[in-house]
Amino acid sequence: MKKLQKTFKSNLLHFIIPLFYGGLGMIFLLHPTLPVQELDQTDYDIIILLLHQGQGVLFISFALLLFQIRNKSKRLYFSLNSTFLAIIFAILLMTCYFYYLLPSVELIFMGMINLFALLILIYDKHDFKKQLQL
Repeated sequence: MKKLQKTFKSNLLHFIIPLFYGGLGMIFLLHPTLPVQELDQTDYDIIILLLHQGQGVLFISFALLLFQIRNKSKRLYFSLNSTFLAIIFAILLMTCYFYYLLPSVELIFMGMINLFALLILIYDKHDFKKQLQL
């Protein structure tokens, strides 16, 4: 009985963190002005810089996660390959959307990097399947 309670608590904790961050992400995605409603118009330059720094932290976190998963278990990395493809594809779509709203060379460069990452993940997936068949 105690083991079952411990397992239930552990599984519950694994759902709370993704639900929290997923909900927070949906708030920022669907209502981007909500977190900055109380600020003056002059504070928006600072907010834009902070958002870029936040994106940088997310990119570094995703890179570390990919690196650690790949180093710990190739099987786990390749079983999560489709998830990584979906994440990078979503980032690529957002980059295209940002370029549509505000065309800039940096966004084209970022989009090309994301496309290159997609191609590498697709190649990795096919290469791993080919190795399994041998």
